Amino acid sequence: MTGNFSTTLPNGSYRIVWNIIGQDGHPIEGDVAFGLSVEVEKKIELANTPMVSETASATEKKLVESKTEKNNDVRVTILLVLAAVLVVYGIYKLRVKKT
Repeated sequence: MTGNFSTTLPNGSYRIVWNIIGQDGHPIEGDVAFGLSVEVEKKIELANTPMVSETASATEKKLVESKTEKNNDVRVTILLVLAAVLVVYGIYKLRVKKT
């Protein structure tokens, strides 16, 4: 089976639900889930100059990387604090058992 979209799909999650009648006459159905995440080039036209293609600037890319690194740093910190709490709790339980 093939199909075409009449317009360009924006980035996001999609699900195609299909059904047909099989060669022997019984219905067949299914679905296909997929997602789109496409970086689109921005085209700007400057006065008296040909079309210029512009992708995300280095600054924008650094901001995205910086946010990702900060999120990862927070996760690591939370995991380390949880591990320390578990170790202290384990030591406490061992000492309470001995007395």
